[in-house]
Amino acid sequence: MKEIVFEELKKRCEEYAIEEHTRFTAASIADTLHISRNTVSQYLNERVKTGDVIKINSRPVYFFVREAVENKWSGVVTKCTFDSFEQLAQELVGDAQDFEQLIGCNNSLSSVVEHCKAAVSYPGGLPILINGPTGTGKSMIASMMYEYAVNQNIIGKNKKFVAVNCSEYANNPELLTTNLFGNVKGAYTGADEDNPGLISLADGGLLFLDEVHCLKAECQEKLFLFMDNGNYRMLGDNEHQYHSTVLLVFATTEDPETVLLKTLLRRIPVRIEIPSLEDRGIKVVLETNDFIRYRDTHGLTYNESYVVSYKYLNEALVNYGGFDMCLDLHRDSIPREASYINIDGKNYAKGMFVVGGLGKNAKTATKLSTTLTDTINAKKNGIMKGVMTREAYYNQEVAKNIVLMELGGDVNTFEEVSNSLDVIADGIHDVLTKE
Repeated sequence: MKEIVFEELKKRCEEYAIEEHTRFTAASIADTLHISRNTVSQYLNERVKTGDVIKINSRPVYFFVREAVENKWSGVVTKCTFDSFEQLAQELVGDAQDFEQLIGCNNSLSSVVEHCKAAVSYPGGLPILINGPTGTGKSMIASMMYEYAVNQNIIGKNKKFVAVNCSEYANNPELLTTNLFGNVKGAYTGADEDNPGLISLADGGLLFLDEVHCLKAECQEKLFLFMDNGNYRMLGDNEHQYHSTVLLVFATTEDPETVLLKTLLRRIPVRIEIPSLEDRGIKVVLETNDFIRYRDTHGLTYNESYVVSYKYLNEALVNYGGFDMCLDLHRDSIPREASYINIDGKNYAKGMFVVGGLGKNAKTATKLSTTLTDTINAKKNGIMKGVMTREAYYNQEVAKNIVLMELGGDVNTFEEVSNSLDVIADGIHDVLTKE
């Protein structure tokens, strides 16, 4: 029975992400095996003593197979008992922290990182505005600024990172103002108690205001007055002033000069632009043709899907006059345990390049796919599983610079795929610009 308990835990470590905590308790395993929780706990604690199992002494207690954790996190565990998940993460991640986890931190985003560090390190901190298209990592950079400040002892470990997406209040800007600055009891109908506000909650820490262009002029005015001396008033209290010291980080997808008050902009000395792929030297064309609808309306089978893609691809070659690289992206039909990899506590969808070995461009496609695989894995090892050659014809017949990638499957989360695409995009950038 001892071995059965261990094998069940091992299975769970292979099938589930570590973040799915409830899967790794003695009670959960006991329910599956129909034995007592105390028995499971006893057997696993014995494995902790032998070094095979990691134990998190929280409430409830969690257990993980040591080898599985080390493989998923690409780290080494020097002990088997921890007080928290944070301690375990620190053990595994080590010095890989702050901006070092940002793909492109030493290349295309190096200047962005330096500006962020400068804003955080300046005595008292400097307000910073991050501008860039949706999906370029503005929120991630803000959180990394906070981690950097904590690790540099600029912000206390007990101080908070508070984030608010201003676009969520687009239809109720007054509520956003109230939530930021707080209100006293009786300030308005329904205000049954004091609300200290997010500025108070973030005192001593970092306040991130995403989509700041959604703030109404009145709220922007209150913000820049607060930025002058750290003083503000809660709604419904005109007698008392309150004080908070926060590092303010703003983000927007819009042109700041047209959507923000000049008086607010003048108080934000550090502004950075997050470059898009095109800004980083890669022209991107996104086609939105509905392949499935075309296939179904023309009575084509699943195996005839490439008839459709051939059509659109050839049209694109004519319309756009050629391209440096075409990425033919698919989902693979694979089980959950084979669909992702955990690196430094973050899940990534696994990818694989596929080459049609019967085609005239097979040799070139293999070389390009191999180069991309090596480049991407050099950034986050294990994201790409490698290059598979199949006895088939694919779209690589159309041109030499087409690569086919299977990325994750229908079991992956959007976040997992998005995490991988960040790394893949940076790898593509490096390969194209190097050549």
